[in-house]
Amino acid sequence: MRTSVARTLEAFGRLDILFNNAGVYIANDVLGCDEDEWDLQVDTSLKGAYLMSRAALPTMIAQGSGSIVHCSSGWGLVGGAKGAAYCAAKGGMVLLTKSMAIDHGPQGIRVNAVCPGDTETPMEHEDARNQGMTWDEYLASATEGRPIPRMGRPDEVARAVLYLASDESSFVTGVALPVDGGGVAG
Repeated sequence: MRTSVARTLEAFGRLDILFNNAGVYIANDVLGCDEDEWDLQVDTSLKGAYLMSRAALPTMIAQGSGSIVHCSSGWGLVGGAKGAAYCAAKGGMVLLTKSMAIDHGPQGIRVNAVCPGDTETPMEHEDARNQGMTWDEYLASATEGRPIPRMGRPDEVARAVLYLASDESSFVTGVALPVDGGGVAG
């Protein structure tokens, strides 16, 4: 992680934004989730965000400014079936966000999270295959009952991240922003 920060500083002289965007989803409940599967999901999302933030914070603190955005999930806010490890990791990211916002706001660092719902990415296509569903069947089940009845697009999530990372949100910190077509609203 420190190598990534060092390379960024060499190339740009500053580190203004950190976007922690990693996740692995393996559909399972607690009984079906073995320890390796649990560790993979929790380490990728939650531990990864912790390690990258820990590496970036000294530079941001020295600068007196910075914006960290964690990519959590709608399931980090409300949970979901067959997502025990994933939900635990993404829910942990929401509380990590809030704790870091409290700790590092006085140092000029804002920390927020974006919480996407189902977004058309390779991870969704893989989940459909793993569940033995056609893409159309998967789309129907993923968007059923959602106020905006479709899957999100990566650019829609990216615009929310850009907002949280930019000076447009200069008085926003500790927020977990759902970008999910209203999925967690109901």
